[in-house]
Amino acid sequence: MKKRRNITIESSNSEDANFEIDLAPMLALMVTLIPIMLLSTVFVRITLIETPLPQVVQNAIEQDKNKKEREVNIILDMTSQGFKLQVLIDGRSQKTERIPKLNNQWNLKQLYSIAHQAKMEHPKVFKLDLKPDSDVKYDDIVKVMDELRTIKPGDKKALIIDSKTSQQAETDILFPDINFANVAEG
Repeated sequence: MKKRRNITIESSNSEDANFEIDLAPMLALMVTLIPIMLLSTVFVRITLIETPLPQVVQNAIEQDKNKKEREVNIILDMTSQGFKLQVLIDGRSQKTERIPKLNNQWNLKQLYSIAHQAKMEHPKVFKLDLKPDSDVKYDDIVKVMDELRTIKPGDKKALIIDSKTSQQAETDILFPDINFANVAEG
């Protein structure tokens, strides 16, 4: 049997003095809401789709990520005027390309072309340091990252040669490892 709690309140009116709190509607609501919340979490899944890469390419990406001292650095500055892509070899500027905005829009085609050329010259480099100015919009940064992630269909793929096994593999990966180089600045 159900036990109900009687709560007595001292009052001058005897009808108001005794009343019962009925928790059945609250429990019915909880019994209804909990399964709905549990079922809705099943449909909200974040999955990571692993695509197989040739072992040579996977090894080259891992080696590039684990490098402490880099021989080749590729740095991309984003300012309100446009892009500046620098290729540094042993800390010295080897190549600097300036890409101005075209009709007040980011010139992503030219940026991709120059980045693709840098990848062909340095195929084992998978890291790019991105330095956006504080006035650059987040959406523009994401567009640049998407543009520089993979080589477009029809363009020449990068040839990776494993130094240990001398195996060769072509890859359409451009710069998947994009780091924000100026995050620590105040």
